[in-house]
Amino acid sequence: MLAFRDDAAQKAYLNQADFIGFTAETSVKEAMPALLAAARNEALVYDRNGMIDGASGIASPAFDAQGAVHCAVSVAGPTDRMDAERARFGALVLQAGERISRILGYAGDYPPGA
Repeated sequence: MLAFRDDAAQKAYLNQADFIGFTAETSVKEAMPALLAAARNEALVYDRNGMIDGASGIASPAFDAQGAVHCAVSVAGPTDRMDAERARFGALVLQAGERISRILGYAGDYPPGA
């Protein structure tokens, strides 16, 4: 969701947020600008072992009628299963994000800027 906030909101969040290395794969603060840009471009983010070794998730945003990010939909599971089905789960989560956006009244291209 942070990827779809404006630059000022992203910077404010990153400046105040503590990043704790839960696992060897937890994202570090310095990597966040590039990760946020990729998430915004793809409207999809994959978190592999970010908080718990062996648990991963994939998420996509949903937008309201004004085009603002409103919420996100995600699927999580064991990393080995998520890795094996990443493309399929990604497509399903992206489709769910768009469907929820339509329910919320969003009428533009999904994702915005696509």
